[in-house]
Amino acid sequence: AGAAQTMQLDVHQAAFVPGQDLLNLTAVLFDSLGQAVHGGAEPYVLQMLVCRSAAAECSLTQPNLQPALFLLYDDAALHTAEREAMVRVCELGAPSVQLHLSLSSRAPAASAAASVELQCLPCPAGHEMRTAVVRGVQTWTCERCEPNEYVLDADLGCQRCPAGAECNGASLVGEALVGGESRWEPDLGLGIYRLVGCPTGYGLVNGSESGGFDAEVQRCEACGAGAECVAAECRGPCRPCAPGSYKADVGLGACELCAVGTFNGLRGADSVEQCLPCQPASTTAQPGQASQDACLCDAEYYAMGAGAATECRECPAGAVCSGPDRSCALANGSMCGADRIEGTWSRRADGEWELQSCPQTREKVAGSHDLQECRACLRNQYIVDGRLGHRCFDCPAGALCDGARLVTRQELDATGQVEWEPDQEGRLWLRRCPTGYRLENAAYELQECQWCGVGMFVLRSDDPQVQCQRCPTGFTCLNGGPPPPAAGGGGGGRGAAGGPGAATS
Repeated sequence: AGAAQTMQLDVHQAAFVPGQDLLNLTAVLFDSLGQAVHGGAEPYVLQMLVCRSAAAECSLTQPNLQPALFLLYDDAALHTAEREAMVRVCELGAPSVQLHLSLSSRAPAASAAASVELQCLPCPAGHEMRTAVVRGVQTWTCERCEPNEYVLDADLGCQRCPAGAECNGASLVGEALVGGESRWEPDLGLGIYRLVGCPTGYGLVNGSESGGFDAEVQRCEACGAGAECVAAECRGPCRPCAPGSYKADVGLGACELCAVGTFNGLRGADSVEQCLPCQPASTTAQPGQASQDACLCDAEYYAMGAGAATECRECPAGAVCSGPDRSCALANGSMCGADRIEGTWSRRADGEWELQSCPQTREKVAGSHDLQECRACLRNQYIVDGRLGHRCFDCPAGALCDGARLVTRQELDATGQVEWEPDQEGRLWLRRCPTGYRLENAAYELQECQWCGVGMFVLRSDDPQVQCQRCPTGFTCLNGGPPPPAAGGGGGGRGAAGGPGAATS
């Protein structure tokens, strides 16, 4: 006891991960003769100190990197102390630490000490590096990440597992996703995984309520009602359904087009009821229309008004084309194919079409919007000038009509002595007949030039009150005209048409 002693210290590894690796230590005491010293009545005490590698002295009186560790070796019969111990920290910026151990006992009194340099290893996968100031020295250690965390860079620390992934404490091991695979890429600058792609039908969520990026909420989320993602890889949030479409439920499907005959001007429509029907008597050419402007009036109608106030009015009779589709010419520049419809049409302030005038040989039918047309007269009728608003009238008894013109019977117009006069409505009144013809116009339908007959005459053919008379004896009434006055006022005379030798009276 009390003789000089030495200790042989053996650390079975030359490098360690601070805070994680256990050191397997073997310490043996030797006396001055080089013989192993056996324990006595009391156990040995093994003291472990961790100091800076550059420290001149490593003792309890000097700043240590971690509290001193005292281990009891209670088998006094043995001369070898084997223990597992942990060095918890390394000095920041230094490659190694100094490990100092001393072994001592009181009975018999014996002690010895030894030191060794240990290399500091970086934190392994699944661990983060944590720093702290210990007794004025910057230190670091490794801490294992939690099972619901991962780590890309120990210096940047453990990261919470994103909502859309599964983690094992070291890395992402799967996706919290059914029906497809998401794609993640490491962001080494921040030490996190970024979600960069989701399967079709999923939106990429990576923001907080305030609108900023939040790594923990990253996930692929099935598109909700009114939204879709139809790309092979969705790299952003679900997009609202475009105008003209809708999506009623949460799911992976695409937005559906509004049916033919409906339209929808909203983005993000989530109900088929938001596809509004076109106004009556109209439809759309295709599904998926976004505006009422796409609602086209049916063939026999035309559009009046604009936007929500658009109304399809029935085409007036005179503007309906004669083709199989019976389309309304007013919806096509007043054209039926290459032909223009009859009449002059114009729009009123409210957008309704109105027939202004018709061609000369057509009658303007008005009064009701739907019945407007330029109508041809019947064969036994005539019209003076449709351009002036004249009507069709039945042919009087003394005339012939062809649906447009009126001619006097017996070709009397050739005499140049027949006169017909139209009234304001275009009805013709017989005002004058040829010589030898009595004027009859007391009633419109009975109007005619009545031939007085052979041996008869009429003094005036422009006055219906003047009747036919018998030609006086001895006179000749030329062409039914009045007899000539007698020569010298006497009373006799001859007429060429009556033949020579007519008697006088």
